Amino acid sequence: IKEINKNPIRLPNVTLGYHIYDSCGSTQRALISLLKILSGTSDPVPNYSCLGMRKVIGFIGDLDTEPTVSMAYILNVLGYSQISYGATDPSLSDRATFPYFFRTVQSDEEEFIALCKLLNYFGWTWVGIIYFDDYSGYRDHQMLLKYLSSEGICVEFTIKLKQNIQEYEIHKETIKTASSGVVIICGDFNYASESPLYYISATVSKKTCIFLSKWLNHVDGLESTAALVSGSLSFMQNRLNNPLDAKFRGFSDSFNPSIFPHDKLLAKLWMYFLYCLSKDEKTNIYFMWDFNIYLHNCSGKEKLTDISEYLNSYHSANVIQAVDIMVMALEDMHNSQTSEKKTWMDNHNQIPRAQCSDNCFPGYRKVPKPGAQSCCYDCIPCPEGEISNTTGINILLMHFVIINAAIDNTYCTHTCTYCLILLTSKCHKVHMLNNIEELKLQT
Repeated sequence: IKEINKNPIRLPNVTLGYHIYDSCGSTQRALISLLKILSGTSDPVPNYSCLGMRKVIGFIGDLDTEPTVSMAYILNVLGYSQISYGATDPSLSDRATFPYFFRTVQSDEEEFIALCKLLNYFGWTWVGIIYFDDYSGYRDHQMLLKYLSSEGICVEFTIKLKQNIQEYEIHKETIKTASSGVVIICGDFNYASESPLYYISATVSKKTCIFLSKWLNHVDGLESTAALVSGSLSFMQNRLNNPLDAKFRGFSDSFNPSIFPHDKLLAKLWMYFLYCLSKDEKTNIYFMWDFNIYLHNCSGKEKLTDISEYLNSYHSANVIQAVDIMVMALEDMHNSQTSEKKTWMDNHNQIPRAQCSDNCFPGYRKVPKPGAQSCCYDCIPCPEGEISNTTGINILLMHFVIINAAIDNTYCTHTCTYCLILLTSKCHKVHMLNNIEELKLQT
């Protein structure tokens, strides 16, 4: 955003600002943050805005599907654009339900199609499925079954992972006795699903597991299931080159707790990832006790880029692309012209004329000019007793038949008037008919 504001060509006389909130993958936190931005207050006030002269042009996020969908429902009601850089739920592609939602990644549906092609390529037609006991797991499982069935691929076993330790031994036995060597993992990975996956990871690691690309959203959370990930296959969506990668590393290296001593988040990152002691003795004791780690004095030369998880820039390019798309839309809005401002070469906003003869007005008909092409004609009045009521080069004149008839009481208890409209290509007479029998004779 800073680079865009420095560019005098992109949005002249416009300065972009931003709010950044961390949802932590929580739907509740995402919605509270959304309402705070819209309200312009620290305490969210739905349907009220205290922004003053500031204008919100759109929202970038979220990474995970569940908070993204919840945000989309609110933003679509209010008419704000939203661009996600990680949500892959196929339902978000429904333009009728989510007309203002966009994303820089493909949906899971495309990946399931690619998954079936991969299975057929290796001749893997006998597979197992493990899915989580939540909305994402159920959705992925149903979609996967549909595509596997269409490709003639059979499922040997299906395991639904719950937060139930008693079922883990049963799942382990099912996996051990299965003859299939390939297991497909369905659902969104989150910290709630980490625990049940950990208990069966050693058993599943004997198989070849296949993951969708959305698991890369939380690659740092897979440390506890390293045995499961090792030797597995994972899809990865096309990644754009990050044009600001070098600048971002330099920017990141400028942060250090010694330079920003009041930044508590920075101090905790140093403690958790680099095992550095902080100046707060109570916090040091808490970290060593709660996370079972040993802290030591650091040199002060440590950098954010020393943290491997920080360098996981899988979504960085997608975030930058989302911001750039939002800015491009804003540019188009600023550069768009109303019809009154558009002018032709003669400085008039009239549509150029390209007709040999003017349209005939109602009550007139076309008469070809001798020796001229069909586009050139004269307009003369219709004869007395005839009518035309449309204009244009290809004129269809209306033939009115008006009937005043007393219909049998079975259909109508009063005198009814009917008007039949027939399209013709010339002026026609107006006939006044008195009854239905006379209409039959005329037709």
